[in-house]
Amino acid sequence: FPKSFLVFDIPTEVANMILHQRVWSTPEITIEARPFLSRELPTSFMCLNGFTTSNPATVASAVRDAWTAPETLGKILEILEKSEIPLDRVYDAATYLCDSISVEFIDYKVAKAISLPRFNIFAHCPSTQPRTWTSLCANLMQIHYSTPLDGTGIAIPFTTCTLCHSIGHPNGLCKFPDLPSWNGPKHKNKAAKYSPKPRRKERQM
Repeated sequence: FPKSFLVFDIPTEVANMILHQRVWSTPEITIEARPFLSRELPTSFMCLNGFTTSNPATVASAVRDAWTAPETLGKILEILEKSEIPLDRVYDAATYLCDSISVEFIDYKVAKAISLPRFNIFAHCPSTQPRTWTSLCANLMQIHYSTPLDGTGIAIPFTTCTLCHSIGHPNGLCKFPDLPSWNGPKHKNKAAKYSPKPRRKERQM
């Protein structure tokens, strides 16, 4: 199969010129440019850190309670009113957004195998406009997600995996290198485990 790569964040004039020419060829290489069209918005909204539980249901409940709180729900309605959704359907759209919440637990660990639970938050944006999705994400990431007994979650940047380039997990939790016929990068020191270094014996005076 031919190799492909994604070009982004370039001026509109340059993008239009590349697409208008379409085929760029030299004696060494020929490149065909095609527009990247995405008809579906991402379902990923944020990653939360700060909870002391590993139970996705607990976190889902905290997120749902926060999104349906009067102040936050009012902000969601305000954003959706600026979208293509008819005004008489905006409240139903906000309800659809809150009902579609799902949570993925990420068993994130730091040095000495200390667990720092993280949770990826997903939901279905009721609008088809990217600007609406980005506005919802930006506003909902400012909220503190409190629970009675399991800590308070705050939004943090997604963890990027350099093996498969996903934003949903760190390198150590990537499952792709374990798949048959995977030709990408492999886990490094996969079998390595933390073992405390022996203390030096104190000299006797």
